[in-house]
Amino acid sequence: MFYQGKAEEACTTIAEGLILIDRERDPSLALVATFDKLLFLVDCGRFREAKRALFEKRPSFTGQGRIAELKLRGIEGRISYGLGELKSAEIAFRETKEGFAKVEMGFACAIAGLDLAMTLLRLGRREEAVHEGLESAAMFSALGIHREILGAARLLEETCRAETTDIAMLEASAQYLRRMMIELGLG
Repeated sequence: MFYQGKAEEACTTIAEGLILIDRERDPSLALVATFDKLLFLVDCGRFREAKRALFEKRPSFTGQGRIAELKLRGIEGRISYGLGELKSAEIAFRETKEGFAKVEMGFACAIAGLDLAMTLLRLGRREEAVHEGLESAAMFSALGIHREILGAARLLEETCRAETTDIAMLEASAQYLRRMMIELGLG
C-alpha cells in the first residue's frame, strides 16, 4: 500500500498488524513494523503522533546497531522538520548525513543532505541550502544507479545551480528519492 502511494491505508494496516505480532517470539519483526509505522506516520504528515510513538518506542530501538540508530535519527529529523522545529531538524540531519557518510551508505547520506538542504532553505540560509543540494545531487549521480534517480539528481542539480530551488521542489524530490531508496532496497 505504501509503495502505491496509499500511506494512510498503510498506517492503518500496520497498526492492526502490530497488535498481532508476538513480540517475545519475533522481536525483530516487531521492531521493523514499528519502524515502518513511524515512516508511514511521517509520510502522512502525522508528526505529533509520530513524535509520541517515537518517544514510546525509543527503548526498543536501543542496541540495534549504528545503521538503525542513524535511520531513527533521520526519522526524528523529519518529525522535527514537519513540526517546524527547524534547529532540531538541522542538527538531526547533519548527524544523520555524517553518520551515513562514515558507514559509506551513499544513497542514505545523499537523502539526509537533501533533508538538510530543505531545512536550511526554510531557515532562510539559501546559500548553504544550495551547497547541500548540489552535494546531494553529486552523490546521487556518482552512484550511477537507476535512470529515474539519475534524472531526479540532474533536475535537482540544475535547479540548485540556477538558484531557483524552492521548498516544494526539494520536498517532492526528497519524498520521491526516499521511496526509490525503499523500493530498490538501497537503505
